[in-house]
Amino acid sequence: MGEDRPLKTLREVRREHILRVLEQAKWDLEEASRILRVSPAFLRKELRHYGLRKK
Repeated sequence: MGEDRPLKTLREVRREHILRVLEQAKWDLEEASRILRVSPAFLRKELRHYGLRKK
């Protein structure tokens, strides 16, 4: 049907999704938390877990 590309891991998908939302929210953690429907504290924990930082 197409190329046989390896599937991304759930970790990779979650990290990329969080990063896209953060970029959409211009790294406003309150706004990103609202979009993701998680608490700001949980989002900060995820940022540390995935090693995400604003460039």
